[in-house]
Amino acid sequence: MRLDNYLSKAINVTRKKARELIKSGKVSVEGHIVLKPDYHIDENDDKVYFENKLLSYRKFKYIMINKPQGVVSAVTDRKYKTIVDLVGDDTLFPVGRLDIDTEGLIILTNNGRLSHFLTSPKSNIWKGYYFEVASPLTEENANALKKGVEILDGKNKPFITKPAKLKLISENKGIVEIVEGKFHQVKRMFEKIGNKVIYLKRIHFGGLFLDDSLNLGDFRELTDDEVEYLKKICNFKE
Repeated sequence: MRLDNYLSKAINVTRKKARELIKSGKVSVEGHIVLKPDYHIDENDDKVYFENKLLSYRKFKYIMINKPQGVVSAVTDRKYKTIVDLVGDDTLFPVGRLDIDTEGLIILTNNGRLSHFLTSPKSNIWKGYYFEVASPLTEENANALKKGVEILDGKNKPFITKPAKLKLISENKGIVEIVEGKFHQVKRMFEKIGNKVIYLKRIHFGGLFLDDSLNLGDFRELTDDEVEYLKKICNFKE
């Protein structure tokens, strides 16, 4: 990114004003004063200072949020509060979705290419959910989920799920992991074996786990290592 473009976004001034500030010697990159507005920087790595104050603008943003029930995984909605409303940044959008009555981990970003890679079926990203069901699970039920069951997808067409991973905590509680993300998939999988999900919470996305310190509705930025991890699991190249 050009330095004048970066500065204008970081301190909210016009490009013309940013060029003037750079030429006046008030901007430095990695400890060196830069006088050329067209100087190129890496906005995600280079340390840029204005009047000796470190700037923190980044082109791409990555947020982890603990979605509560009653909130939809959308940018806008006429009826319900959205996940973007909770964050208060309408430049972001959710990576994938959770049902309105499902809690847990959602990633939000403004990086459309990375979002596409993470949600592409070709990436085979595993998602993990803590569940509670109405009736005790039998070994036969568990084996059926592990082998794959036929459900209806979002277009009400028959769909055979890929084998799920299942770990029981008790006879009606556990962790289920799936690699797809069809409409109401986990609920429909349990319905197929004659059970009903009464509570569902996503706890990880591709092995990136929900931060235990986040209460419902809380969010935080992903660390650089977490962002790099997401890029790695979907073979994303800049």
